[in-house]
Formats: sequence, structure tokens, C-alpha cells
Amino acid sequence: MPTVKLVRGDDPGGPSDHRPSEVFKMRLKELRQRRGLSQAELADAMTANGIPMNRQALIRIEAGDQTLPLDTALMFAAVLNVAPAHLLSPPDDEHVFVTATEGFDGAGMRSWLRFGDAMREVQTARNQADKQADSLGRRLEVYARALVDARAGRDDAGAVEALKAIVDAVRSASEEEISDAS
Repeated sequence: MPTVKLVRGDDPGGPSDHRPSEVFKMRLKELRQRRGLSQAELADAMTANGIPMNRQALIRIEAGDQTLPLDTALMFAAVLNVAPAHLLSPPDDEHVFVTATEGFDGAGMRSWLRFGDAMREVQTARNQADKQADSLGRRLEVYARALVDARAGRDDAGAVEALKAIVDAVRSASEEEISDAS
């Protein structure tokens, strides 16, 4: 399970800092090209799947000149056969800012999209042991919620990911406790 790297800065906008819409357009174009599709072919596939689109609209989307509804973004993921999180996550060495001053690297964004706020540090003045216990408890709570949601939505892959996250969190906490005891 990747560790979320929450990035905080007063001045996002460096060469590897992006807005979510910039990441989406970059990933969309990258995937379209990797799949060997022309803009016209992808627009036709979107139309065939219920989202009317022409080449000019796709050009505007890829250029960042046109925003799109969530339904359209998810249809792009379905047509390109890719996880929606991939379209919203930057490469690991780049950042996406979800607010003016808070963002994630690629691994962090994927984790945030899957599990929500689980990986943010617990802001507390308690001692380190309390912080670790709180952090583990918070992560387990969020992963358990993700597991329940996945099972309720019949999302077997999501349930497996949530279970893996629970096991990894407990294993990691146990290993830290053993190393601290020695």
C-alpha cells in the first residue's frame, strides 16, 4: 500500500504541480495515443456508448478548453478500459493540488481516491505512541468503511483492495511495535 504524500505549499504551480483538470487532459491524451486511437475514433467510441461527441469537442477537452461532466469523464475511463483513478492521478513524481495549498503525488492521489482522507496525519499533541494508535485506528476505520461500501456495491475488486489495506496496516503496525520493543 503506497504511503500518501500530502504536499502543502503556499505557492502551487511549479513545473510538476497540476490542477485535477490538467492531469485529466494529460492522461486522456496519453491513453488515447497509447491505445492507437485518433481523436475522431475516440469521439466516435464515446458517441457509440451514449456520450455524443465529435473530434472538435475532444480537441477542446484535451487542450483543457472545455470542462466535462463526471458522466463523461467516467465514460472516457470505460471506453479506454482504464481505472478512473488513473485519469485523475499524476505520475508519482508530480503533484496534483486539490485545493490551493494541498495536493498529492501520484500514489497519494490514487490512495485518496480509493480511501478518502485515511492517510492524512492525525493532528494531535499526544505522545508518539498515541499518535501511532490514533493513526492506525483512523486508517482501519476508513478502510473498513471502504470495505463495507465495496461489498454493498458488489465491487469485489474494491473489497479486495480494502482488505489488503487493512492487512497491510495491521502488519505494518505490528512490525513497528516489534522493532520499537527491541
